[in-house]
Parts: sequence; C-alpha cells; structure tokens
Amino acid sequence: MIRISNYVVVPSKLDQVLSYCNELSDELKEKVILITDIARLGKLLGNPPMSAKNFDVLMEMPIPILEAVQHNIQIEWNTQNYRRRVNSSLL
Repeated sequence: MIRISNYVVVPSKLDQVLSYCNELSDELKEKVILITDIARLGKLLGNPPMSAKNFDVLMEMPIPILEAVQHNIQIEWNTQNYRRRVNSSLL
C-alpha cells in the first residue's frame, strides 16, 4: 500500500486570479467561476474555445441563468460519457 505524505494543496489558476481581484464583488466572482465551468465543459464536449464576446454575454446574465446553463451542459457531458461507456461495454 502506498502512503502519500507531505501532500500540499496548491490553489488552482482560477483561485490565484480571483485572489488578486479584490475589486470584484462576490457576485462577479461567482459569475466568473460559473463561466469558467461552462467553458471547461464546452471544451470537454469538443466545442471551440469561448470567445471574449461570449464571455461578455454570459457576464451580463443573472447567476440563476448561468447556473441553469452550467447544469444543462453538465447533463450533456454526463450523458455523453454514459453513452460512451455503454457503447464500449457492448463491443
């Protein structure tokens, strides 16, 4: 059995950037985090990288809408992974 010792938790790039953005309100920070999740899930689904224009459009949306968008993309990603596993098990 391997035991990991002296494990150091390193903040993500997003955490590092947000720590320098003291002028951002909590609402804006939450929006940035949700938009980052949306962009990452989109990348996993094979979509092109998010443009600055799309980022600006998403920043104008209220948080509940961004949460719904993120949730729907997460469902799409989960469904794609499920279908991939089912198809690979049938082979």
